[in-house]
Amino acid sequence: MVTFDVNAKVAQYWWKEFLELDVVVQDEENTKLAFKAIENKILRPIEKKYKSDFLYLWNTTIAYFRGEGEFSLEHYRDEVIGNYQPFHSDLDMENLKLKCNDLPQSFGFDLRFNKVPGIVKNRFKKELKLSDEIKLLILHDVADPSKTFKAKEDVDGKYIMIRSDLGYEFAKKNEIN
Repeated sequence: MVTFDVNAKVAQYWWKEFLELDVVVQDEENTKLAFKAIENKILRPIEKKYKSDFLYLWNTTIAYFRGEGEFSLEHYRDEVIGNYQPFHSDLDMENLKLKCNDLPQSFGFDLRFNKVPGIVKNRFKKELKLSDEIKLLILHDVADPSKTFKAKEDVDGKYIMIRSDLGYEFAKKNEIN
């Protein structure tokens, strides 16, 4: 007998204890398949044209998969992808959300499962070239990048704002000098 359950954690009693069923796709395999699918079909295709958006979404995806708890494709699609405000206005976020919907069937993973953080060995992207003179070095994941990094544009150009007490003090001293 084979059954499909989109509410993996919620309905665990029914398949595990009441029906005494075995899991066909284990959490480890689900984690590996889901991450590879997102990497190959959502993230890598935007890497060359939308570097800053790729960097942000890559690091957010790594943080999501390395965190404990349940993976939910709906949550990833609507929160990680859907709530992201891209640096490049021509990046079609609705298309990325639609691509998410096809991943479980194409790559053979469940819509919901318990993440196994140790499975994802990929690293955070650490360096972003801001100009010929400046590179931004990220030492580890930023818990909520949208609260740390902001894009700004005015008549003088495009900027990145970074929330930082130390950076603020440095910039204040350079402003005076």
